[in-house]
Amino acid sequence: MAGASPSARAEVVVPPGWAAATATASSEPAPPVVVVCGPKNAGKSTFSRLLLNSLLPRYGRVGYLDTDVGQPEFSPPGCLSFHVVDEALTDLLNPTLRECQRCCFFGDISSKRDPETYLNCLFHLYDYFVENYRSGASEPLPLIVNTPGWIRISAQSKNLPDGMFWLDCGQTGPNMINIDAPFHDALNRSLLIQKDSYGMRERRLIEYFKQCFSSDISLTTNKELAYALTSLPPYEVSISDVMVPPSEVRGCVSPYMPTNVLHRISERDINT
Repeated sequence: MAGASPSARAEVVVPPGWAAATATASSEPAPPVVVVCGPKNAGKSTFSRLLLNSLLPRYGRVGYLDTDVGQPEFSPPGCLSFHVVDEALTDLLNPTLRECQRCCFFGDISSKRDPETYLNCLFHLYDYFVENYRSGASEPLPLIVNTPGWIRISAQSKNLPDGMFWLDCGQTGPNMINIDAPFHDALNRSLLIQKDSYGMRERRLIEYFKQCFSSDISLTTNKELAYALTSLPPYEVSISDVMVPPSEVRGCVSPYMPTNVLHRISERDINT
C-alpha cells in the first residue's frame, strides 16, 4: 500500500500485517483480550472492526470495551462503554451506534483533565466484563479494547515507547504484535491520515438524538433536529424516587454559597 492515496480508495484493502495480526489473535487457544493502542489517526478503530469480524465466526459473540471518549465506536462522544457484538460489521470504515451493556458518561473528549475519573470508569466497565462474561462463564467471551489516540508521554514524544515499556525487569507480559498504519509515504514510512474529528463527533451526536424519533420522520438539518427535540416533553423524576445511600453524602463548602447558609453548616458536616 506504499504511496497509496486514502481518498482514492473506496474499498477496504487489508494490509498483510493487519491480516496476520487478526489471524494470530483469532487462533489463540483461549478467548483473547486484545488492547489496540497507538497514536491518533493510525487506524486503531478500523483494525478493531476487522479484528471483531475475524473473532465472530469462532466465538459467536465478542466483547468490545470502548475507551476512546473523543471518537467512540458504538456510543456518543464523551462516554466509555462496553458492548457485546453478535453480528459482523458491514462497514469497516465508519462507526455505528449500538446498544451497550454498560456505559459511563465522562463528559469530555479527552481524559487529560480528569484521568482519575476516566480510569474509574474504565475499571468499572472492565470489572463488569470479567464478572459477567469471563469469570465462571460457561462460554467466556473474547474482548477488544479500543483506546484513544492521546498517548503522548512527553513534549518530545508523540507515540508510545517500543516494546513492553510498562513491565519491570524480569516480568513477563502478554503477546505483543506491532502493526503499521495502513498507508505509507514515498519513503515507506507510516502515514497518519488526519480526520475531521469535530465533524465526526457532531454527526455522531445528531445520529444519537435522532433515535428519539420514529425512523419515518425526516430530519435532514441540525435546525430541524433542534426544533424536534424542543417539542419533546422533558423527562421527569420525582424527588421522592431518588435514593442516595448515606455513605455517599459528603459535606462541601462552595465559594459561591451565601453566608446565611454557611453558618448553618457545622464543622462535623464539612469533614465527613
